[in-house]
Amino acid sequence: YEYFAAELGLSVHPVERVSEFSTGEYFGYRNTELDLPPVTRDGLFVATSLFGPFLAKNPNYLADLLAALGVEANLDPLKLEWIQKIRDVSAD
Repeated sequence: YEYFAAELGLSVHPVERVSEFSTGEYFGYRNTELDLPPVTRDGLFVATSLFGPFLAKNPNYLADLLAALGVEANLDPLKLEWIQKIRDVSAD
C-alpha cells in the first residue's frame, strides 16, 4: 500500500517513524514512516498499513465489506468476544 500510494492518487509525506498498536477505529500494529491513513478504501479496493490479519482483527470492517458485496455477515458472537479480548489486552 505504501509503495503504490502515489499511484493510487494519495498524497505521501515522510514523517518520524510510527511504531505502535492502533486501537482507534481500526485495530492492528502500525509501523510506518509515511503520513498515510491506516486504512484506505475505494469501492471494494482496500489497503492498509496495519500488520496482521486485518479483517480478522476488525470484524466490523469485514461486515461492511461483505455488505458491499451483497452478503450478510453472520459472525459468531463467541468469536467476536475473543477478538474484543485480544484487542483489550493489546491496548494495555
